[in-house]
Amino acid sequence: MTTTTPPRVARSATTSVRISRRDLTLLGTSGGSASPQALLRRPGGRTFTVRRGDRIGQDIVAAIEPGRVILQRNGRTVELTTPGP
Repeated sequence: MTTTTPPRVARSATTSVRISRRDLTLLGTSGGSASPQALLRRPGGRTFTVRRGDRIGQDIVAAIEPGRVILQRNGRTVELTTPGP
């Protein structure tokens, strides 16, 4: 069985966004509330997956929510969100 993707869905799935080559970028989140994980992109272009409690350099992944990751270092909090148009 073949289905056709509605034009509105196809447009939103293929929206182009500019991703910084110099910053850590959140590409997406998955796993729901039981076992959330996030796909991140390093400045050099490599991608990797993290879970709560993982370390990224000196930062600790404090929380993962849909479209958002919270990092903490020495009492400082940084929020990463998925890039948008």
